[in-house]
Amino acid sequence: MRKFLVASVVAVAALFANAATAEATFQLRYSLDGGVNFTTVNGTETNIPGVGTSGLVSDTPIAGTLFTLSARSTSFIATGLTTLDIQLGGQAAASTYNLVVQASFNGITTAPPPQTLFTTLTGSLLPPGNGLTATAETWVSSVNTPFTTTPNVADTGTVALGGSATRSFTATPPYSITGQIKLTGTSTGLVTVSLDENNTITPAPAPAGLVLALSGLPLLGLRAWVRRRRAVAA
Repeated sequence: MRKFLVASVVAVAALFANAATAEATFQLRYSLDGGVNFTTVNGTETNIPGVGTSGLVSDTPIAGTLFTLSARSTSFIATGLTTLDIQLGGQAAASTYNLVVQASFNGITTAPPPQTLFTTLTGSLLPPGNGLTATAETWVSSVNTPFTTTPNVADTGTVALGGSATRSFTATPPYSITGQIKLTGTSTGLVTVSLDENNTITPAPAPAGLVLALSGLPLLGLRAWVRRRRAVAA
């Protein structure tokens, strides 16, 4: 029986889409029975003209437990990159756990194919030997609906804590991604949980626009330097 358990989940989704009108619909859900029954958490969405959209779920309690749930998503209008980040943290008392947290969004337009999905699961469960196991898994589906795991065009399979996975796939926009963190086992005492699943989708080949977007500040500095050199030469 749970005596004390406080957890927080933060999911961040960023979409760099090919079309200026593309938007991602972000959703978060959790299950206390290993994925048999889910509760969906709806957040508020804000449209930022010329930039994209952002979504927020803040400090939402999970009924029947001492869990609290938070989520954040952002969809940017640009080219060539999609990311989805899920974080699970808190403390778990001696008890049996079968917790599943999923974040998903659709409307992805990262292309051209073949695209590449890269997934990592980092963090810690302390102290060691506590009886709990953390894993992650991510799916990409041509079905443009949140939480679609079957059929899929990419499945990382089970990713262990500290591990990573890379999958190449072909998808025609728009498509969807679903990321998952799973916490299972029977804890032998108070456990501090800190988990982070990070997902990145890139097209092949990576467009020049993406390189510029990721190096914008250094590029601005280079341009300023070139202008100064030209002024001196003149």
